[in-house]
Order: sequence, then C-alpha cells, then structure tokens
Amino acid sequence: MVNNHKNVALSHKSEVAIERILSIVEDLEIVSKRIFNTKEAAKFLGLSESQVYKLVHRRDIPHYKRGKLLRFKQSELEDWLLENPVPTNKEIAQSISNLNVYADV
Repeated sequence: MVNNHKNVALSHKSEVAIERILSIVEDLEIVSKRIFNTKEAAKFLGLSESQVYKLVHRRDIPHYKRGKLLRFKQSELEDWLLENPVPTNKEIAQSISNLNVYADV
C-alpha cells in the first residue's frame, strides 16, 4: 500500500515535470518566431488574448490583418513594449539641472 502511494506521488511529479518542460518548449518556439498569431502575441506580451483583442480594437498595438486573421511582428511588439521608458532619478536630476542653466541665461 505504501509503495502504491509512492508510485502515485512519483507519477504526479513526473506529470508536473513533463507539463513544465512542454511549457518551456512552447515558450522557446514562440520566442524563435518572427510573426505571431493572437495567442502567441498574448503569451509573448504576458497578456490575455482578450486584452490583445482590446488593444487591437483601440488600435493601440501594432498589428496586421489578412481577412479575419491577426498577425503581429515580434520586433514591433518589442518596440511597443519599450515605447514609454520611465526616467531614472539621475535623468530627472539632469533635466532639472539643464532647466536651471537655461533659466540663468
């Protein structure tokens, strides 16, 4: 009976490990692609598919449409993700310093 419980626990751990490996392989396949469908774009961006559809509907995200099929270029999604950088404290201080220099002129 104890061996049966160990086998069940080991089997469950094996299933979890296999699922994790398959998820990693899927992630690697997505990252290696240059053109994504909606599901792949959502996974790449860390968003739900419905969030991606909303962004498309509002024309907030770069995309291509052939009939009803949506496609996304990985490079454009990367650029889109990095569109609004948050300035560092050093950059803010430099901007203030530059403003003060111009104010003195």
